Amino acid sequence: MVKTALEPGNQALLDYWYTIRDDAVVPDRAAFKPADVRHLLPHLMLLEYRGHGALIYRLIGNAIVDKLGTDFTGLCHLDIVPQTRRLQTAARYRDILAIPCGMSVHRALRTKYGAAVVLECLYLPLRDRRGAITQLIGSANVIRAYDRQTERACSREQLHKISFIDLGAGTPAITPQPIAAA
Repeated sequence: MVKTALEPGNQALLDYWYTIRDDAVVPDRAAFKPADVRHLLPHLMLLEYRGHGALIYRLIGNAIVDKLGTDFTGLCHLDIVPQTRRLQTAARYRDILAIPCGMSVHRALRTKYGAAVVLECLYLPLRDRRGAITQLIGSANVIRAYDRQTERACSREQLHKISFIDLGAGTPAITPQPIAAA
């Protein structure tokens, strides 16, 4: 089991990801078997990179939909990112597909019920049937519930932390403290 500083549900996805990759740096999408991780499915998302920054949500778990109040299936991820962060966000996703590596993002947001929370999203690369790294499997889980600090962060749509996870191929040079998986 690979230990990192991830939320337990996200750690479980990372552990499963390592079991399906065999000797490859990145596993094939076909190796992912939803039945193997039934308990994680409500928090999972599957994204597909279609070039030119188009990262399309192919699947969103019902716990994510319930928290956010929106089903993003079929939408481009960059379309829901504030305009001021789109170029930087697109570059980060290109990096994790190109290196390849994982990424953990902590973001303060409001649930559909109005509660301020910090959500940790984990993104891990997958190969398509041609062998190209064009897909990401992700998991989103609440790591901190409402408090005054979270309330202030939500009013500014604050990103708390972005960390890259070395999966065996390194991490982008732009992150000062990657989460090392050992």
